Amino acid sequence: MLKLKNTVGIILLAALSSACTTLGNNAETLSGDKKSVVVTQTGRREPIVSGHERRYFLDLRQKKALLPRMSGALATGEAQAALELARGQLAKKPGDVEAMILMANALIMTKNYDLAAYYAGLVDKASPGHAAALNVKGVATMLTPKARMADFRKAVAYFEAAFAADEKQIAPGMNLASLQLELGNAGAAAKTFGQVANRCGDCTAALMGFGIASSRSGGFVAAKGAFEKVLARNAHHSAALYQIALVHKNGLGDSKRAEAYLNQLLADSSIKDTATRERAHSVLRSSKGTMAPSDRLEVADENDAKDAELMLTTMDADSVEE
Repeated sequence: MLKLKNTVGIILLAALSSACTTLGNNAETLSGDKKSVVVTQTGRREPIVSGHERRYFLDLRQKKALLPRMSGALATGEAQAALELARGQLAKKPGDVEAMILMANALIMTKNYDLAAYYAGLVDKASPGHAAALNVKGVATMLTPKARMADFRKAVAYFEAAFAADEKQIAPGMNLASLQLELGNAGAAAKTFGQVANRCGDCTAALMGFGIASSRSGGFVAAKGAFEKVLARNAHHSAALYQIALVHKNGLGDSKRAEAYLNQLLADSSIKDTATRERAHSVLRSSKGTMAPSDRLEVADENDAKDAELMLTTMDADSVEE
């Protein structure tokens, strides 16, 4: 298993952190053709890149057609329900490509990586170069418990191929950039996160990734701009407040501005993120010289924000005929 200094989750066994999955090979933009799969990246708890509220995906669960019901189940984190629906669809239509992709996504969520790769392989045989299948192969390769450096390089190749196969794909770019960042190539990660941000309309997940990667590669001005965009959209975003404080403190040399952001974070009663609050307190103590030298070093070399949510690409109700 790969061991990196101060990193958590390259194998991602605990939280499926950086793994992003996608449904279709011909994804459209959020305002795309109703008969096409729509790029709707969602996290396990809330949408990340979505034109819909959570209620929309819950409503999909009530559709008569299996594919939208399956898609809704994945978007709301009901992996076992999605698996059962996928099995039902494949019993009716063996070899159904979309059902197999949904099955593979659900298997990734339940950490059954070998079987997920198997279904992705079936899709790749039926539709060579299928971006979603390549992405699932990358996720399964990256998350296998005994993965070695050669496996991570193989996963990078899968993600690169998936990302290049369709300019509307988002998930493989998030996976690629996250893995590049974990492997220590922050410059490449910043470039990839920037490409993802262009594709997803400056979605928060991509902006946060771009900001963190830019900061680690010395691009502090670019990092500051990314976090400012996130905060302009949501002034209560705890990770953005914390990260922009670190940029000002460690990169731009503006301790007063850093303390202002940290104090803003701590004064915001709507922020319930206790871990980020504790880190903010630590940085403030470091700034005021009340922290031990070893603790100050740990803060300075911290592995930044929380891991990204598992993301899925679901479909609009109108994208599959009843």
